[in-house]
Amino acid sequence: MDRGQILENILTARDKGYCMSLRQVLPDEINIAAPICTMDGTPVAAIHCSLPIIRWTLEQAEAEIVPHIVETARSISPPRP
Repeated sequence: MDRGQILENILTARDKGYCMSLRQVLPDEINIAAPICTMDGTPVAAIHCSLPIIRWTLEQAEAEIVPHIVETARSISPPRP
Protein backbone atom coordinates (compact mmCIF):
# COMPACT_ATOMS: atom_id res chain seq x y z
CA MET A 1 0.00 0.00 0.00
CA ASP A 2 1.47 3.36 -0.98
CA ARG A 3 1.39 6.62 1.00
CA GLY A 4 -1.45 8.09 -1.04
CA GLN A 5 -3.64 5.07 -0.38
CA ILE A 6 -2.80 5.16 3.33
CA LEU A 7 -3.77 8.85 3.51
CA GLU A 8 -7.01 8.13 1.64
CA ASN A 9 -7.84 5.35 4.13
CA ILE A 10 -7.15 7.69 7.07
CA LEU A 11 -9.38 10.42 5.66
CA THR A 12 -12.18 7.94 4.96
CA ALA A 13 -11.92 6.57 8.50
CA ARG A 14 -12.04 10.09 9.93
CA ASP A 15 -15.18 10.87 7.93
CA LYS A 16 -16.93 7.61 8.85
CA GLY A 17 -15.80 7.53 12.50
CA TYR A 18 -14.37 4.03 12.14
CA CYS A 19 -12.12 2.01 9.86
CA MET A 20 -12.27 -1.44 8.37
CA SER A 21 -9.59 -3.52 6.74
CA LEU A 22 -9.60 -6.84 4.94
CA ARG A 23 -6.54 -9.09 5.15
CA GLN A 24 -4.22 -6.21 6.10
CA VAL A 25 -3.33 -7.47 9.59
CA LEU A 26 -3.74 -11.22 9.13
CA PRO A 27 -4.63 -13.01 5.90
CA ASP A 28 -7.94 -14.42 7.13
CA GLU A 29 -9.36 -11.49 9.07
CA ILE A 30 -11.57 -8.45 8.82
CA ASN A 31 -10.50 -5.73 11.26
CA ILE A 32 -12.68 -2.93 12.58
CA ALA A 33 -11.63 -0.05 14.83
CA ALA A 34 -13.19 3.11 16.23
CA PRO A 35 -11.36 5.87 18.12
CA ILE A 36 -11.67 6.77 21.77
CA CYS A 37 -11.21 10.53 21.90
CA THR A 38 -10.53 13.24 24.46
CA MET A 39 -13.00 16.06 25.09
CA ASP A 40 -11.43 18.09 22.28
CA GLY A 41 -11.78 15.19 19.82
CA THR A 42 -8.16 14.03 19.84
CA PRO A 43 -7.96 10.24 19.39
CA VAL A 44 -5.99 8.62 22.24
CA ALA A 45 -6.99 4.94 21.98
CA ALA A 46 -9.27 2.66 20.00
CA ILE A 47 -11.72 -0.20 20.26
CA HIS A 48 -10.72 -2.97 17.86
CA CYS A 49 -12.42 -6.16 16.70
CA SER A 50 -11.11 -8.93 14.44
CA LEU A 51 -13.46 -11.26 12.60
CA PRO A 52 -12.70 -14.43 10.61
CA ILE A 53 -13.46 -14.01 6.91
CA ILE A 54 -14.71 -17.58 6.80
CA ARG A 55 -17.76 -16.44 8.84
CA TRP A 56 -18.15 -12.75 7.94
CA THR A 57 -18.26 -10.57 4.85
CA LEU A 58 -17.29 -6.90 4.91
CA GLU A 59 -20.95 -6.01 4.37
CA GLN A 60 -22.14 -8.16 7.28
CA ALA A 61 -19.44 -6.79 9.56
CA GLU A 62 -20.28 -3.21 8.64
CA ALA A 63 -24.00 -3.76 9.22
CA GLU A 64 -23.83 -5.91 12.36
CA ILE A 65 -20.56 -5.20 14.18
CA VAL A 66 -19.54 -1.61 13.32
CA PRO A 67 -22.49 0.00 15.16
CA HIS A 68 -21.48 -1.81 18.38
CA ILE A 69 -17.81 -0.88 18.04
CA VAL A 70 -18.62 2.79 17.38
CA GLU A 71 -21.16 2.92 20.22
CA THR A 72 -18.69 1.37 22.65
CA ALA A 73 -15.91 3.79 21.66
CA ARG A 74 -18.24 6.77 22.02
CA SER A 75 -19.48 5.57 25.40
CA ILE A 76 -15.87 5.51 26.69
CA SER A 77 -14.99 8.92 25.22
CA PRO A 78 -15.97 11.90 27.38
CA PRO A 79 -18.77 14.07 26.00
CA ARG A 80 -17.62 16.98 23.87
CA PRO A 81 -18.56 20.47 25.04
